[in-house]
Amino acid sequence: MPGAFVFFAAALVLVKFGTPVLDVVRYSAYLVLGVTLPGTLVWRAARGNFDGFVADLTFGTALGLIGSILAYLPARTVGAPLAGLAAPMVVVAAFVAVPSLAPHWRSQGPVLPRWWSWGVGLTCLLGLAVVTRFGLALEPMKFPAAAYQYVDMPFHLALAGELKHHFPAEIPYVAGEPLYYHWFVHAQAAASNYF
Repeated sequence: MPGAFVFFAAALVLVKFGTPVLDVVRYSAYLVLGVTLPGTLVWRAARGNFDGFVADLTFGTALGLIGSILAYLPARTVGAPLAGLAAPMVVVAAFVAVPSLAPHWRSQGPVLPRWWSWGVGLTCLLGLAVVTRFGLALEPMKFPAAAYQYVDMPFHLALAGELKHHFPAEIPYVAGEPLYYHWFVHAQAAASNYF
């Protein structure tokens, strides 16, 4: 329940500051079905299903993000970036089809106390309030108010765009210079851009 409350609060903030509702829904579906679900299933199968729901989701999402990049980059290399979307479907299909993997659909770890769950939820809401007040409210996302954006934003968008359209990637503003860093978040932005 606290997680759902935080999710809907974040979605409301995004919509209030100009993100189309359909974009919030599409990215949420990608995150839940294409990243968190397959990552959590693989995490439980690899680690053992005893950590508990929250740990499974946390580490499963991290594993899913890594998996989405590792599926996207080879697909981008051969010029078929949407083929990377098959990887989470294959993982979920395997956990549906193989009977020995069925126990990984439900957490078998300890249940955390409600006070802990609500404490984490309230902490997340506080973080959301800080980001909203000192980020979104001061640096709007839409023009004309966004005419004076964070100075590094064009750089980050250029790196994500480069990884969306080319692999191996190059530094977008230096022809022929390979991109050796800024891989994780920019590659994830490129991989998730198709939603």
